[in-house]
Amino acid sequence: MFVCLCLSACVSVCVCISVYVSASVCVSDRVCRVVWLLYICLTAVHLYANYRAVAAVTMDTFNQSRLHCVIGHWLGTQQQQVLSLRQANQREPVFTGMNACDLNL
Repeated sequence: MFVCLCLSACVSVCVCISVYVSASVCVSDRVCRVVWLLYICLTAVHLYANYRAVAAVTMDTFNQSRLHCVIGHWLGTQQQQVLSLRQANQREPVFTGMNACDLNL
């Protein structure tokens, strides 16, 4: 996973540099379009790879949103089961505002 992130970041930087250089020395309009299309596609792949890497991180300590998920699940179940580490990490939102653990107190 780490190698994928590093490779993605390096490719993104190389494409940014090539877009900058080609934009200043564009030979034809078609070349500029191809470069911009490549830049957009590779940037989208880079953002997706970063999202997957952040979502794959498994922490063994509580932060606010992970604690929110565990307490919400514990209060919401009849048997008062505590989420496992893997379940709590999977339910933790990657983006703020997108919460899969609603706690209604």
